[in-house]
Amino acid sequence: FSSLTSLLDKLAAATEKTVGTDEWYSGSIYSYSYMKGKYGNKKYFEKLESEKLFLENPDDYAKLTISLGELYTYSFQRSYLWNSLHEAEFGAGYWLSYQVVRMVADLYGGEPDKVMGLITSGGTESLMTAMRLYRNWGMVNRNHDIGQGVVLVCESIHAAVNKACIAYDLKIEIVPVDKLGKCDIPALKKAVKRIGNDLITIVGSTPSYTLGVVDPIKEIASIAYEAGVGMHVDSCLGGFIVNFLDHIDSDFLKLPGVTSISCDTHKNGWAPKGSSVVLTNDIRDILHEPKVNLMFYSAYAVPSWDGGIYGTPQNPGSQHATHMLHAYLAMLRIGKNGYRKIAKNIHRVVKRCSEIIENDPRCELLGDSPANVFAWRINPKLGWEKGAIYALAHEMSQRNIVLSAMKGDRVHYCVTGRSSADDSFVHKFEASLKESLDVTEGYAKDVAAGKCAFPGDAGLYGTMEAAMQPSSENTKSAVEYYSNLILGHRVACDAIKSHFYGFLYPFRTDSL
Repeated sequence: FSSLTSLLDKLAAATEKTVGTDEWYSGSIYSYSYMKGKYGNKKYFEKLESEKLFLENPDDYAKLTISLGELYTYSFQRSYLWNSLHEAEFGAGYWLSYQVVRMVADLYGGEPDKVMGLITSGGTESLMTAMRLYRNWGMVNRNHDIGQGVVLVCESIHAAVNKACIAYDLKIEIVPVDKLGKCDIPALKKAVKRIGNDLITIVGSTPSYTLGVVDPIKEIASIAYEAGVGMHVDSCLGGFIVNFLDHIDSDFLKLPGVTSISCDTHKNGWAPKGSSVVLTNDIRDILHEPKVNLMFYSAYAVPSWDGGIYGTPQNPGSQHATHMLHAYLAMLRIGKNGYRKIAKNIHRVVKRCSEIIENDPRCELLGDSPANVFAWRINPKLGWEKGAIYALAHEMSQRNIVLSAMKGDRVHYCVTGRSSADDSFVHKFEASLKESLDVTEGYAKDVAAGKCAFPGDAGLYGTMEAAMQPSSENTKSAVEYYSNLILGHRVACDAIKSHFYGFLYPFRTDSL
């Protein structure tokens, strides 16, 4: 036992070494985590007597983190053998799922006797589960063959939807976004008409991963309803935030046309990794006229198996119940008032940081930052070479602010409870941004003069852009342009697969 605990200590130390200091903030880690030091010191918090969730200062947030950690540790000890597949022996599994689904559905205006749902391992599985349900619905209701169904999305959609289409042999059609990064409604209407009977669902985001904007869900739902198809709301990144901001109406389940929602309890819900919820609503159906809950298309049934009658409600067979239990405990511990305070505090920090970006002429804010994410790029009027924004991200990471780099010379930052709880975070962000911009401006002059290349991921993203979207600016010859045009996507995919191939077996020397 002691050797195993020693191993755990070493793994924890390696993690702490990677993230660095107590003042290390990442826009890429979507959780509430506090690291080592004052706000991760259990003994320090034992001196605090109040158990109430005031959530007014860093001490309150830190104490909540510690108390939840203790609660999760105890609950895991009591529940790690529960198998939610076997309801006769472990009935708590279905009971917990029922409670969590209805608590999350309530945040989106769902009616308890209509909404159904599943607990999954994370946002990706929730999105993939929803797309699988729509595929099955399309095969029955639209007489689709395998590979015929089309998922209609905005270009800002999360890549997990692409992943679902790969896994379940679906087609994906992408429509552009408007100048604020929201779904282009006129383009969406044209695509719906063009796709016709092959369409199975439309997907919108609250907010989108790239720019953090909230799509016009009411308009999208209306279009889906008129087309007689489903509409999925991806709220994995914004769940527990958009639900408590006055300027966003998140009662999406009340809208005719919204047939499913995904919401992560392990992000802003403060449950441990990984737990998420996929909610389902009624959808028009020819087998159960006039409608049936979309969840009908989730279950697997193998009645002729030699081992007996077999079925599962979702992809996994045996499944632990701890992720359900932890999500349930987190929501009970924090409550709506607690989530409301956290959401408003996060949005306050988002707006302040957005104003800092807007006030610097070297930056251009992207989107309207309505929730917990803000995005920007280098002001194109400066004439800096492509890749400057990635050099900026590199410099800010050296100053303990870690941004998420995206294609198209853009970055974003996701504010979580950890950074919003620190009264000095906005000042730290502003100082890091200014210092990093000053350094990047020097790089830009040297790059323009041919003296050096931008540091960070500029070279990687430049290479990927040339492969995926070749142009006269990013290719050196006609041969390179046409080879990238024909083979670029495949080369990029193989490069990504080789990356993970190496992780899965790091001792191999060959590549794909």
